[in-house]
Amino acid sequence: MITYAKAKSISDLNQILALQKANLKLNLQLEEYKEEGFVTLEHDIDLLQELNTPYAHVIALDESNIVGYALVTIPEKIPLIPLLQSTIEELNGVEFHQQKVLGLKYFIMGQVCIDKSYRGQGIFQGLFRKMKDEMKSDFEIILTEIAIDNKRSMRAHEKVGFETLKIHCENGVKWAIVGLSLKK
Repeated sequence: MITYAKAKSISDLNQILALQKANLKLNLQLEEYKEEGFVTLEHDIDLLQELNTPYAHVIALDESNIVGYALVTIPEKIPLIPLLQSTIEELNGVEFHQQKVLGLKYFIMGQVCIDKSYRGQGIFQGLFRKMKDEMKSDFEIILTEIAIDNKRSMRAHEKVGFETLKIHCENGVKWAIVGLSLKK
């Protein structure tokens, strides 16, 4: 049975890093990442630990094994990840439900990943339910950015209710910045 929790220990963070590494686009064959999806950014333990406070990353567990995660990055921590700074710059003037996105209380879902052997079991939805429950009292919207060629991730985000806010191109890669209201 899959359970959902917040990352609490160095062991949790190391398991997240192992899952991240196994799903990095640069570590996958073309057909595999086209079919299965991928993650783009690689973190180290120090960065992951810094991002884990004061709001912890959300994890999916099969007993004590992490089989999925959704990373949390609050606005104060965005300078630690230069790619996220450019994402925020792209949102200048963009609206979500007739409100300026950058005027809302937001956080970035820095990355989401499910172990390949656990995909298709609703874990993605479970991570977002847990994240929404944990964050809705302090934030109004979750933001994230997805490479357009990551079709599996685009579909999964749409399925849980994320809406496309802006599409842009950076370094030859097309990205969709998407948002999910925490107030619905």
